[in-house]
Amino acid sequence: MIRFFPGVCAWLLLAAVLPLPAQIYSSRFSSQDVYLYDETTGDRIGAAAFIPTDPSVLENPHGIIDRTTDIIVASWTDEIQRYDRVTGAYLGNFVDSGEGLVNPVYMEVGPDGWLYVSSQANHRMYRYNRDGETGTAVDAGPFIEGGDLNGPSGFDWSPDGTVLYV
Repeated sequence: MIRFFPGVCAWLLLAAVLPLPAQIYSSRFSSQDVYLYDETTGDRIGAAAFIPTDPSVLENPHGIIDRTTDIIVASWTDEIQRYDRVTGAYLGNFVDSGEGLVNPVYMEVGPDGWLYVSSQANHRMYRYNRDGETGTAVDAGPFIEGGDLNGPSGFDWSPDGTVLYV
């Protein structure tokens, strides 16, 4: 005989649809790991790295974007990689090497919804469709190159979203 306990069933259903708690991901350039922290307390979650060092996959992690279903990490393997948001397991590349990125550093979703990435070693910026399992380049080439752009790292937009500052 199976017995149902309405209160327990409702709690399990609610727990299955609620988002995960707010988390902060921290990349460590020197150890090449990614650690997870509780956004409220600032305490590190777990004793070990959330994404441990694996030079064959992740090298010098930098920018990290939480897409609620997974996280994407800029890697100096000239890729943007996908990881499971719960387990930290490697899911594959979001952007493959050979797509123009050379030492990607910073990533941010712009006011237009595109994913912007600074490519530090070749002095360029790229933008990609941020949805799906792989990022599709929006432009045929880099979004920004030349001029006085030299080793772009951080960037942000004006309050009205019309000017990009690099």
